[in-house]
Amino acid sequence: MARVIEVELGVFGSQADFVEDDTPFLALVGGRGSGKTKGGAIKLLGLVGAQKANAIVTAPSFPMLRDSTMLTCLETWPRTMITDYSKTEMTLCLTNGSVVRFRSTDDPDHLRGPNNGVIWMDEGAQSTLEAWQILLGTLREEPGKAFITTTPRGYDWIYQEFVAKARPNYKIIRGRSQD
Repeated sequence: MARVIEVELGVFGSQADFVEDDTPFLALVGGRGSGKTKGGAIKLLGLVGAQKANAIVTAPSFPMLRDSTMLTCLETWPRTMITDYSKTEMTLCLTNGSVVRFRSTDDPDHLRGPNNGVIWMDEGAQSTLEAWQILLGTLREEPGKAFITTTPRGYDWIYQEFVAKARPNYKIIRGRSQD
């Protein structure tokens, strides 16, 4: 995404590092108030706004999805880019034909189905490794990016996947609440 848009949307510090990073599998881990969800919304917009892509956005529960993740997207993204918003279907359609579906990870089997080019798991540490693996199975389109924004929870599955296994296509960025 162009630096001008990032500055316009208020991206800073670890958020900017996260938004600009092109690693296929990326995690932004930071304390409460560090701007993780806003960073995720801006990164997602950069990916689905730049080219037509199907995307799925998740949170651990429907209330978190509705009250934080989806709300942040609606507040952050320019209204001129959104052609359709279905509160019932939990979908946003963009002017370039991209479709963004919002889903809860409370029942990971319900995540199967649609092909996606982008996956964003918000508050991923409260979801399961099984949900992440099922989501990765839907990543069958371009641009082929999956990312997580989350509050740290110790040596959990995110630590295992992004740090302990040390794979070249996985990266973790740490944010601070003080920023």
